[in-house]
Order: sequence, then structure tokens, then C-alpha cells
Amino acid sequence: MLDVLERVPDGMLQRLRTVIEKEYEYFTLSGSDPAKEGGCCPSDDVAMANMLVKAGVLDAWEQPMPEGGCTLTVYAFRGEMDTSGPKPTYMLDLVFRQQVLTRLRAVAKSR
Repeated sequence: MLDVLERVPDGMLQRLRTVIEKEYEYFTLSGSDPAKEGGCCPSDDVAMANMLVKAGVLDAWEQPMPEGGCTLTVYAFRGEMDTSGPKPTYMLDLVFRQQVLTRLRAVAKSR
């Protein structure tokens, strides 16, 4: 699962490190995945984050698109976001985050 981090650009790797190191619950991206037909504001960052969702590293919650605006997606590490209520709630998984951070550091060192 964490092998996918090898294919992630440095900017996204740094974003993930920041989320872990500062113990943020989540990060947000606006725009749409260029692979999604009919989306607005194509974003390579959204595409990368969605790749991490598909790989099981992140979870995502897409806010309803405002009239005339771009989609805003909330990303959290897998299993940390509960979307059963009206707004997501979060519980950090420090063990998984440490595994991700260890891999992020190894990837950065190998580049």
C-alpha cells in the first residue's frame, strides 16, 4: 500500500509530511480530478490525492460543489475520518501516520 508513495511528486510528499508532523486532522484541495469527466478546475494535486485514496493511504470527503465554484475535497489518512454525521469528525491514527512518515522519509532520501 505505501509503495504508492514512490510515485507521488515532492510537493504532495511534503504536504503529507506537514499534516503528520503538525498533527493536522486533514488537508483540503479544491478542483477536480482531471480523470473525472465533467469536473471543473482540473487539478493534478487532486489527481495525486485521489491516487492515494485508491491505494488505501487516504480517505476523502467531497463537499457539495457550490454554484459556479470548484469542488472542495477534504483528505485525511485512512480510517481517521468519520463521515456519518453532518460534518466529518476525526481521530488520528498515530501508528499508521508513523508508518507513512517513515516511508515518506525513505522516499525523500532516495530521490
